Amino acid sequence: MEDLSNIVRVRRLTLARHILRLPSDRLASVAMQWVPDGGRRRRGRARKTWRQTFLRELRGSVYNLEVIRLY
Repeated sequence: MEDLSNIVRVRRLTLARHILRLPSDRLASVAMQWVPDGGRRRRGRARKTWRQTFLRELRGSVYNLEVIRLY
């Protein structure tokens, strides 16, 4: 049986590939690249965003954003 963290990592990578291939005017693509004003989230929100988690995992892998866009 595959480790749950590996399953989540693969699915996150698959979703990111899908979003990064979308045209830049699509809402999902805009949301993936958006940074809130001031760089902070409101009180009560999770400190890490989905994008931050994805980029952290990407740094630890053999892929980069350009490879994912093409793949």
